[in-house]
Amino acid sequence: WHVVHDDGDEEDLEEHEVLEALQTYQEHPEAKRLAREQEKARRKAERSRARANGVRPAATAIQMYKRHVEAVLGVHLVSSWAEPTILELLQEEFDSLGELEHQEFERRAQRDR
Repeated sequence: WHVVHDDGDEEDLEEHEVLEALQTYQEHPEAKRLAREQEKARRKAERSRARANGVRPAATAIQMYKRHVEAVLGVHLVSSWAEPTILELLQEEFDSLGELEHQEFERRAQRDR
């Protein structure tokens, strides 16, 4: 394998050296950050394609509960800017629901799929 480094240095490596270098790189924080960014971009592109095709991702039970609370309160919480405390309270309240109430939102989420 012929390798050209970022600084312009060139060298020939054996296969086991290439595999070791790749493994070392994958453990580096920069590689992990890049992998997260690529995964985030992939998911964003997938959502964009789905929206363009008129497909909406299925809601989860907590999302169905959030819609219910919004309807009862007559508000709309946008997760990207809503106060984290409000979202945490919503999650705590959802977690504290009784089994029957919890199952109702699970059923609604199943029907949304």
